Amino acid sequence: MLVATREFSKNPSKVLRNAAEHPVVVTKYGQPVACLVSMDYWYSLMRQMQEKEFDEQVARAGDYAIGDNTGNTLPS
Repeated sequence: MLVATREFSKNPSKVLRNAAEHPVVVTKYGQPVACLVSMDYWYSLMRQMQEKEFDEQVARAGDYAIGDNTGNTLPS
């Protein structure tokens, strides 16, 4: 959902209620300037990012564990 800053200024409570249901992008002169999301949505995004970072760290550690100290993979 897109909301102009003017509309947000007129009725912020309505925009915040909408943000509880889905992300709301606030625009100024037609350009996005902010995105409002519920805290549940925010926490979900943070968990996803942490899980992705953890998976990437595990993958890097696994690559290093089967490689030599130069980072090159050892032959099987």
